[in-house]
Amino acid sequence: MKNYGNISLLELGKQDFDWFVRQAHRETLQNISERFREKFPQLRRLEAYNKLKINLRLAIVLTENLRHAIVHNKGIVSDKGEFIKKVLKDASLHKNQKLLERHVEFIKTFFRSGEHENTIHLLEIPIDLRSPWDNHVDIFEDLSNLLMAYALVIVECLDPNSGKVDSIISSG
Repeated sequence: MKNYGNISLLELGKQDFDWFVRQAHRETLQNISERFREKFPQLRRLEAYNKLKINLRLAIVLTENLRHAIVHNKGIVSDKGEFIKKVLKDASLHKNQKLLERHVEFIKTFFRSGEHENTIHLLEIPIDLRSPWDNHVDIFEDLSNLLMAYALVIVECLDPNSGKVDSIISSG
């Protein structure tokens, strides 16, 4: 009941929908994610060790921070290095030296290079400039797919009888 303040169970049933919406807006992404991890202990392992070989917790936190920069700063961060440090800290990955460089390189793929290195780039990016073909990778689609993968992981955790959780985990 701590999420509903000082309200009794009897009073809870009398609240209208708008009241619940206001309560939901008080929750942060970290609170919601942590609640999922408490409810589904296997989620922590699935976030880090999955067949995509991408830390899904990092993908969620990165998406949150990219969205913030896009909405509030037109997709430009003042210092990419500081942005990366913040994302790694928010995802609780800043102390893992073994995987740190891999995570940093992953985050950098969402930024332009050169004179616009602090600008988020989610549009199609050329793969091989030497190729005679016009090959591109869609960064936004890749990020969207990671979010969908995280949603799938949560769905599988919700259904303990599915038996699919073990097939999602990699040997890590």
